Amino acid sequence: MERKVIGMRRMVSLILVLLLAAELLILPILAQDGVYFTAINNTILELNDKTMPVRHKGMYYVPCSVFNSIDLKTYSLYFRNKQMVMISDLEKILYYDMSAGSCYDEEGEDYPYVAIYQNDTAYIPALFTADYFGINYDYLISDYAPVIRLTKGSVLDNDAFLRGAAAIMESRLAQYNAVHPLPAATESPAFTETPAPTETPAPTETPAPTETPAPTATPAAPPEPAETPAPRPTAVPQPTATPLPTESPKPIRSNVNVYIAVLGLGDDSVAIAETLLKRNYTPCFFLSAADIRRQPETVRKLLGIGCGIGILFESSLAEEYADASALLMEAARTYTFIIASSSPISQADGISAENTGLRIWSTQAPESDLHVLIEQLDQAEDRCDLILDGNVSLDLVSKLTDHLKEDDYSVKQITELTETALNAIEKKALVQ
Repeated sequence: MERKVIGMRRMVSLILVLLLAAELLILPILAQDGVYFTAINNTILELNDKTMPVRHKGMYYVPCSVFNSIDLKTYSLYFRNKQMVMISDLEKILYYDMSAGSCYDEEGEDYPYVAIYQNDTAYIPALFTADYFGINYDYLISDYAPVIRLTKGSVLDNDAFLRGAAAIMESRLAQYNAVHPLPAATESPAFTETPAPTETPAPTETPAPTETPAPTATPAAPPEPAETPAPRPTAVPQPTATPLPTESPKPIRSNVNVYIAVLGLGDDSVAIAETLLKRNYTPCFFLSAADIRRQPETVRKLLGIGCGIGILFESSLAEEYADASALLMEAARTYTFIIASSSPISQADGISAENTGLRIWSTQAPESDLHVLIEQLDQAEDRCDLILDGNVSLDLVSKLTDHLKEDDYSVKQITELTETALNAIEKKALVQ
């Protein structure tokens, strides 16, 4: 058994070394972890702390000033003393109240998103903000670093844009690397004897370049008001009606942690992901080599909107993980340690995976019956792992999210650090 585990460890370590070597051959200038470009229409913005996106809890955030743009037809105001961000297109207004951790519009409607403070400014969720104002959002993979592209109106298609912007991206990345050199000692993400996966670190604060040109021409925004933003609108009190007899209240379900995994890709995968994300439910898609090879653009899209990605295998763990990981690196310049199978695996494979740093999330068959999924939720005491089939219908997912929202379940994100169901069961047995 020990010999098999050592062989598996060597296999996975070799896989990652080859992936990194392949990446070095492909990229003339290698971007550091956490380096992203921002693009507005056909323009690549300067690469610095005032324009660069950051990844936070699976979502991409951009400085609020990025939405101060004639091209996007929006302007932004940041009230630093009140920790308030206001974005408007002169028709609608979106507020991010950082002190309260809330987001709402001019009508007082709440949205499950927040702004964060980083690099001495406010960052706001790029996808949601863009979608609210009818702006197109794309997560693109270039030869230099990922690109968060926001567009409105007539623009180049993504392929033509990346070709035309290649030279300027290479130049700006070289300038950025010169000012922000890699640490003297960096470790490759190869597995050690006792691996401990960690979350991808957010970019650290670094000195801004001496010249910081504005991302785009600033629109003729109204002057910053001397007073603070108008207070949040409140609902007009309505006459109280005679209460009708009500049913017994439902049991509180906020103590039940729910994790959503999707095995494989289907025709509606992106729409399913967006439906879940609108409720602030982040799914993790487990993909086979065949899935990634067949739909690399979908993989990039899922990553770009904030979904988690894992590897799906069936019988040959080492070979399938190697194939899928190589394709994932090629398609999206990323890798993952989370794996799943749609059927039980051998004890030997389970031990080998754990000892080589791979996190087995699930070995159960996916479900596509709404009644079964709701029954699983209703019977859960403190945790429920929903394993959805990749070909599940969008209608089913919409109804499922309604049920999760109505009963106030606590939906959590799956990461390399998330405790698996198997580990949770073992821990509970030890406590008992």
